[in-house]
Amino acid sequence: MSPTMAHLSGREPGEAEPDFPDFPPALFGYHRRAVDQYLQELLQSKSAGAEQLSRSPDSPSSRAQVDRYRELGREVGDLLRSAQDTAARIRRQAEEDAARWRGEATTEVEKRIVEAQAAAEELRAAAWEVATEMIAQLQEVEVESYHDIEKHSQEVIAEAENESHRIREDARRRAESIRSDANVESLESEERTRTLCDQMIDSAQQRVSAIQERVLALERHRDQLLEEIGGIRSGATPIGVKLVDQTGALIYRSDPEVEESAHVTPQHEMSGLVRVIPQDESEETSAADSPRPQETASDPEGDGSTKEAPAPQALPDDRIGGSGPPGALGGLEDLFASLRQETPSASRPSSAPSARRNGSADTPPPSAEPRRKSPRVGDEDAETLREETLLPVANRFLRLFKRLLADEQNRVLEGIRVGDLLWNAEEVDGRLRPHLEMLLEQSWQAGHAAAERMVGRDISKPAFEAEPEKGFAHLLVSDVTEAIDGVGSVENVSQRSRVGSRVFRIWRSDTLDSHLRDLGSKYYQQGLAESLREAGVSEAMVGPAGQTR
Repeated sequence: MSPTMAHLSGREPGEAEPDFPDFPPALFGYHRRAVDQYLQELLQSKSAGAEQLSRSPDSPSSRAQVDRYRELGREVGDLLRSAQDTAARIRRQAEEDAARWRGEATTEVEKRIVEAQAAAEELRAAAWEVATEMIAQLQEVEVESYHDIEKHSQEVIAEAENESHRIREDARRRAESIRSDANVESLESEERTRTLCDQMIDSAQQRVSAIQERVLALERHRDQLLEEIGGIRSGATPIGVKLVDQTGALIYRSDPEVEESAHVTPQHEMSGLVRVIPQDESEETSAADSPRPQETASDPEGDGSTKEAPAPQALPDDRIGGSGPPGALGGLEDLFASLRQETPSASRPSSAPSARRNGSADTPPPSAEPRRKSPRVGDEDAETLREETLLPVANRFLRLFKRLLADEQNRVLEGIRVGDLLWNAEEVDGRLRPHLEMLLEQSWQAGHAAAERMVGRDISKPAFEAEPEKGFAHLLVSDVTEAIDGVGSVENVSQRSRVGSRVFRIWRSDTLDSHLRDLGSKYYQQGLAESLREAGVSEAMVGPAGQTR
């Protein structure tokens, strides 16, 4: 034991070592917590003994305490020495273990390094082999891709050339079709113009002939009236003498030679006794066509009152060239008969003219608005009118729908070429429906215009209501799809394209024209009938083709 430890133990040399508790072994020599706790207990015990010794230093207990403290010091010294020995032993053991572990770790690390280097070499060699194989594969894929791209480019170039030839051929056919349609339309227009001119010339010639016949008849009628007036003048001379005897007035007779050479106008005066107003030629011509205003004639007896003269009547055809108007001649004969009477009542009008005047006075005036007659157009005129109004609309929309069908054909051919034909009736109907509705509305407008030309005046336009037409998109898609599916294999692109083009060509040349003309005629007839009903025409019979009889 070192001097320091011997001093701390408080034990005399040669004394037996006290019994120390067994501390658990630990790193660095002792279990620190257990030793510290033990030392703390010893220090507390020593403090308590020192306090007691300070109170009574000479008492036996104080000496016992001193002895106890000495023993305690020795125990502490032994304890510290044992701890130091244990710590030295543990340190030596730890150094030996550390040296041994360091050697083992160094050996293990060197072994692992050698193994890692070997594995890295193996991995490097394997990676090199894999990279070499991948480079070779990429080179092969590059060569194959280049060949595929070159082949595909050649196919695309060939398809583009075929498509350009097809487009050129379609353009040529379309140009020929347009040229043919233009030629046909020009020929139709020329023929229609020639026919219309012939009809107008024939109608004008017929009207000229009718006017000439009417003029001749009126001239004959005028000559007859002049002859009758001359007879009336010759017969009125003795009546004038008789009137002089009755009234005492002086009447000068006219010179017959002068009267024969005098020009007779439509309004004649006979010696101031009787005034004859014949019907005007223009009134005779237009009396049957339009109502005439009522005329007032003075009473020949001079009673100061005015009566409404009956409306002039048109001469029937069977009386032209006869004995003249019976009403005027009969009135003169009645007047002369009344003048021959010797009674004072000679100044009263005769019964027949009075009855006619009373009857004309009691008869209500004719209506200011004439009865509207229904137009009657012959089959030829109605057909010509239909061609003039509906045919331009039908031809214009026929050309439009042919272009639309050409667009649909291009879509179908493109779908067949790429192998993905997505073409259904709903999409086609959606693209064609707006143009179809325009055709229906313009056909109806053509019928309205034809009705206005028939009645010869403007008609208020009724509301246009199109029926829900089914259209022809479903039939077109059905025909094309059935024809293409009948070929069989999807890979047979050229055969499927040829069959689809044939169906579209049939539709453009025949089927489309039939559908459009049927729809146009239907709505032309509807617009014509509704417009005529709006105009108040009830006697017109509209035929299936829009003709009016």
